[in-house]
Amino acid sequence: MLVFDELQEMDEKWLEWYGREISSYPMGDFSILDPSFNMKTCVDIGASIGGFSIVASNYFEKVLAFEPSRASFTTALQNCHANIDLYNVAVSNRTGDVVDLTCQVCPTTGKFHGHNASIVWGLGDEKERAITIDLEKIYELADTDFIDYLKVDCEGSEWDILLYQDLSRVGLICAEIHGPPKGKGNFKTLRTKLIGQMRADGFEVCLYSENNFFARNTKFNIPCLVCDKEKLRKIQTKASLKCNCRSCQKKREIENA
Repeated sequence: MLVFDELQEMDEKWLEWYGREISSYPMGDFSILDPSFNMKTCVDIGASIGGFSIVASNYFEKVLAFEPSRASFTTALQNCHANIDLYNVAVSNRTGDVVDLTCQVCPTTGKFHGHNASIVWGLGDEKERAITIDLEKIYELADTDFIDYLKVDCEGSEWDILLYQDLSRVGLICAEIHGPPKGKGNFKTLRTKLIGQMRADGFEVCLYSENNFFARNTKFNIPCLVCDKEKLRKIQTKASLKCNCRSCQKKREIENA
């Protein structure tokens, strides 16, 4: 099993991770901007230790979180609570494959970079086995035919998850895209294809950096909340700034006792 260096002393690092998730992916009550947007199902692909899932759980009825690393998944289990369903699987374009999850080692320190663990890059000799599921299986697990918010950050697997797939049954997509595996094509060419495909599927796409995009299904009247900070603040409540992981909840109970 891969045990990543950043998972050590997690009590001290948790709030730093949590703050990073708040700033990386726009989150709030989107129904304030468009009442037709349902705050029901959020999917977190590449959940790591649960930071984004906990932010999302303040707003959505249920969150489904997927993390292939057993070490990160175990830490997420300690952090997450009732309306978050955690799955220790990798998401890809097929269900039922058994794949290697590999991890990059820092050449300077010799320590693992857990945030760079991947099932497609072949980063090194340190590895564990993971089983895959696809988007159709996620719809089945969520017992829904529509995902309201899809967050994707999975170190190269996003091409298999998103490219050439039917995304019309998703409301919002916020993702980080990485260089594709060897033999899969040129990054800029694939990025252009993906953006074009999403627009054909009815999405308005804001590519706000070379590797990040915010996309909304045009059936909803929601702007790019990465660019429109004023509207982002409008949909956020105090809950989004307060960590509701189990550890922080316990600390507040002790402080208020």
